[in-house]
Amino acid sequence: MEQIKIFKLPSMSNGEYFQFMTNVYNRIKLETPEKLKIVPLFQKFEQILIRLDHAIIVHRKSGLTDKINQANINRTNLFKGLSTVINGLLYNNDEQKKSKAKLVRTLLDNYGNVTIMSLDKKSTYITNMVNDLLEAPYIGYITSLGLGDQLNALSEENRKVITLMQERITDRSNNKKENSRLVRKEMDEVYRQIIDMVNAQALVASVSEGGAEDFLPFIHAMNAQIYRVKKNLAIRAGKLHASKQKGKIASPDHSVEDLDSFEDLDSEDSDLQF
Repeated sequence: MEQIKIFKLPSMSNGEYFQFMTNVYNRIKLETPEKLKIVPLFQKFEQILIRLDHAIIVHRKSGLTDKINQANINRTNLFKGLSTVINGLLYNNDEQKKSKAKLVRTLLDNYGNVTIMSLDKKSTYITNMVNDLLEAPYIGYITSLGLGDQLNALSEENRKVITLMQERITDRSNNKKENSRLVRKEMDEVYRQIIDMVNAQALVASVSEGGAEDFLPFIHAMNAQIYRVKKNLAIRAGKLHASKQKGKIASPDHSVEDLDSFEDLDSEDSDLQF
């Protein structure tokens, strides 16, 4: 009597794990929990799957992060542009402009190399620097040297970074997620209970008059799915080449626990779908 094979669930990444459990969920829905006689377990499985999806989101890259990074690049470039123009003015033939440029240059140097600072530190330094440049006597120098637009652009982009970072903090605070590792442990337990239940009921049914026909489609589908997952994990672990050297070839009829390496890879079997 064929049974659903056992394999190590922790070996999958969060994304692979969620996809696998989603496939299990969809297959149970297709076969129906009633026919598989796992209704209470399936209800628990469904609830944990929702929580798992919610928990894994915390590991996904925030859309605000991209915006912050781009705004940071923009303000860095604006600062470099302002600094470059000031450096050029140091060689101006107009002695008054040269003198004013030196004073502005000195103020910028006092703040150090802001381009290599952390996001928060850079935000603070640029804010203070702009505030200094907008006060007397520097505002007069900036106006005289024609740097007003560049300074305003730098100030605006700096405020954009600060605002986006505050939004990200608020977003994370308002969307606290469960620890995905803990939710996975709960899911592991319910998944194993489902597998044990189906295997036990199929074994009992196999010696009865009706046979295990109600369970076989699910068992076959699960083993095919597990086979493909193990194949993907073996490829990622770099075990495929070792298996070729040893001359081992695994198939769906082999124990899935031994399926750490095998040949015969094709793109059709390399996904995580049933």
